[in-house]
Parts: sequence; structure tokens; C-alpha cells
Amino acid sequence: MLAVVGAAALVLVAGAPWVLPSAAGGENLKPPENIDVYIIDDNYTLKWSSHGESMGSVTFSAEYRTKDEAKWLKVPECQHTTTTKCEFSLLDTNVYIKTQFRVRAEEGNSTSSWNEVDPFIPFYTVANKMPVPGN
Repeated sequence: MLAVVGAAALVLVAGAPWVLPSAAGGENLKPPENIDVYIIDDNYTLKWSSHGESMGSVTFSAEYRTKDEAKWLKVPECQHTTTTKCEFSLLDTNVYIKTQFRVRAEEGNSTSSWNEVDPFIPFYTVANKMPVPGN
């Protein structure tokens, strides 16, 4: 779908984090910060930074939702990853509808609160970032 705009890239940086209440006793586990969303055509990359406490046993998971979906959906490629980055494609998602991502840290039975990226419309955001021809 985004192939129409060529290989335009989009980078979104989470501003003031939307941090939700912690679940499953994650009071001591801090949520990921500085979440970036990169989009090239239909390929997404989520990157974030971690606080680094006991990084060996901390994993991360991401979810997304669209304006049409009330519930959050898991990003299959971004579940219990040990890195602070994941790559995936959302081919079934309408790129003209607001989309939102969130990421949390997990360690054992504890999870941090979610840190959410502000909702955005992938197609229009990428289209507005395209260079002007001839420049």
C-alpha cells in the first residue's frame, strides 16, 4: 500500500509518554522510553531505549491498535524480544486510519506499565515527509 509513495521513510518519536498503570506487580520495572517508529513502504521498525536494570532477563513486547479497533492487538514479531528493536509488516492494516503502538518491559512475572506512541496515520505522515521533486 505504501509502495505508491516509493521508499519514503517515516520516523515518529514518542513525545510525552502515555504511561499506563503497571500490571502484575511491575512497580520496580520501568517502562521503555524514547520509542521510535520507522516505516518504509509496508515495513515497520519499532525501537526504544531501556533503563538497563538486569538486561539479561528483561524482555519486551509491543501491541498496536487502529481507530477502528477498540482492543490492543499483539505484534507477533515483537513479543518477549530480548532486544530493544523489532521489525514487522502490518499488511492487513489500513494505512489511512490512525494507528498507535505501545511497548512494555517484562521480567519473570512482572511487567512495566505500557509506554504509548501518539496515534498517527501512516500514509499521510509518510506522504508529508516526501522530498519535493528536484530538490
